[in-house]
Amino acid sequence: MKAFYEKWQEERTDFAVVKGGNKTFPPHFHENVEIFISKKGGYDITINGEKFNVGENTVIFIDSYDIHSYENRQDEKDENYTLIIPPKFLNEYKKKKGKKKIAKRTVRDENLCEILLGICYEHLCSQNDNVTEAAFGLLFSYIELFFGFSEGEESGDVSLIKKILGYAQENFTGDVSLSDLAKKTGYSKEHLSRTFHKYMKKGFPSYVNSLRLDFIERELAADRTQKITTLLFCAGFNSVQAYYRAKNK
Repeated sequence: MKAFYEKWQEERTDFAVVKGGNKTFPPHFHENVEIFISKKGGYDITINGEKFNVGENTVIFIDSYDIHSYENRQDEKDENYTLIIPPKFLNEYKKKKGKKKIAKRTVRDENLCEILLGICYEHLCSQNDNVTEAAFGLLFSYIELFFGFSEGEESGDVSLIKKILGYAQENFTGDVSLSDLAKKTGYSKEHLSRTFHKYMKKGFPSYVNSLRLDFIERELAADRTQKITTLLFCAGFNSVQAYYRAKNK
């Protein structure tokens, strides 16, 4: 999957626990909160440009709209869990946090790993709304206890990259360029380009094409009878040649 703003993640309505092994994923962000639990193995996790070397029995908290990526860095059989918390369950957490930010990003504590997984499997998968609400309250109380909140807002670069990604996600099927975004934001095209490459490790045109290719893949997955020539123009490619050049990269 290419790097992008995972807008459709926010259509998720149910809490989920995703158990995985080798986990590698490029930079992306969404409103969902993710809590990554590494039980075994090693990972390089980057959050808003800051890199963390993560080992076993470690919990990583990824807040709404944090730009994050995962890279597995060991060959052994890994064990990890990603707790995905949709926006509808975040109201009380966001109200309590206010304008503060998470003080820590990682906590190595075997007991905390087991406590959070226990809350998930024993209570958050319950069909009882009252039980679920209480369980989320308990889960976030542990997050506050171990990770804490601190004063201060995100850096200007983080705020800017989110604007660029949001602009690309909303407009990739049409004419989209950093020159156009520069007029909207007041930043220079060069500054937007440097900031984008710093976080995404690729150029803006390449990123936009990745969104278009992903759009086509998802449309074909939903309905294989659709014509690729129709889809590529719907996705924003201006020619068949442009589509194949992007795909072959």
